Amino acid sequence: MKPMKNKIAAFSSGLNLNDWSIIFILFTSIISLNLVPLGFILWILTFYLNKNTVTIKSIFSGLGKWFLLYYIVLLLGMLWTENDSFGLSKLENKLSFLLIPILFTISHFSISRKQFMNVLLFSLLMSLLINYGLALYKYFTLTESSLYDSLINANFSQLMHRSYYCNYLIIGCIVILDRLFKKENKWLYLILFALFSIGIFQTLAKSGILIYFILIPAFLFWQLLKTKLYKAILISLLGFVISIFFLAKVDNPIKTRFQLIPDAIENFESKNNPSTESNTSRLLMWSTSIDIFNEFPILGVGTGDYDDVLTSVNERYGNSGVAIHRYNSHNQFLNTTVQLGLLGLVVLITLFLYGFKMAYQQRNIIGLFTLSCFFLNFLFESFIESQAGIILFCLLTIAIFYLKPKTNRYHNGLTPIPKENFK
Repeated sequence: MKPMKNKIAAFSSGLNLNDWSIIFILFTSIISLNLVPLGFILWILTFYLNKNTVTIKSIFSGLGKWFLLYYIVLLLGMLWTENDSFGLSKLENKLSFLLIPILFTISHFSISRKQFMNVLLFSLLMSLLINYGLALYKYFTLTESSLYDSLINANFSQLMHRSYYCNYLIIGCIVILDRLFKKENKWLYLILFALFSIGIFQTLAKSGILIYFILIPAFLFWQLLKTKLYKAILISLLGFVISIFFLAKVDNPIKTRFQLIPDAIENFESKNNPSTESNTSRLLMWSTSIDIFNEFPILGVGTGDYDDVLTSVNERYGNSGVAIHRYNSHNQFLNTTVQLGLLGLVVLITLFLYGFKMAYQQRNIIGLFTLSCFFLNFLFESFIESQAGIILFCLLTIAIFYLKPKTNRYHNGLTPIPKENFK
């Protein structure tokens, strides 16, 4: 117990209220979104105790300016929206795009990026334990539910939508692999990597599993190539090939979900299609979103009108299933294009491009792969249309680039951190 107490004491020593605010927001964003506002309230009320000297120029500098510009475009979109009430709800919904970059700029932090990512790993581990606990509780209290059914699909991801959950578990896996390559607590991180990977497969989220099989081999290849461990590269890649072969050949629920994709594509009809099957509904929403973009290419339909317009067009097309459920575009880039036209799309894509540039300048491999994970998820989900995506997209992305890797000094994101700090 004493070593654990020493580690906790070492972690918490020197942290200020700004640090504890973002720790609380990060933890509750994974465990219970309803508690997140308390973290923002603490941050807003106490930031002046540990504040930086700022100017308007410093606020609109670095990566944070693209988050602010995205929110400004949302504000502009209210000028040509008709559904003002829904538009205002979207402005409230995405207030993190305004608050987090401003608060990061004016606040002073002692927490390092490594400590911050430790909180993420701890939060994800706690979420897995909670999900297993809830699954067992349901199994023992609801006799009609089998243990197998309780441990897979949406039943396993009780704290948030499974696609979002997979995204954060994948980021956790990337952080763990980075620690393994630095030879830190080898067996602990191997166990965590296994637990997080199993959790991803248990959700049966197609996009999450696909992104896992893209990013994890890419990360391994990158690191092993950098360290010239060519034999390890071959073994690791062979292991992933065998895993994919196993999933493709042996009957399992993951294989079943992916088998539906070719049939959905082959038999797809963009009109008079009542289907709500997940693959078909995505294809329908993508097709409808592109049609709306062709009609409103520059400014979109407005901040508050995209939901109404998508539903109206699908009703006109006879796509009754997706119209009844009022599905969004299921692709954040398309959803933003419908809502804000090319104006919003350019800002959103530039946010990613600027982040990739900063990752390259800082040699920030965690930042690079975290952004890549969000980017790929944006292709399959309207990721920043709900709080489960918005808060952590803003918080993780900005923190990973703004916090010093290991020191207790805060970096404001105005200039690249010296390369020697990343060795």
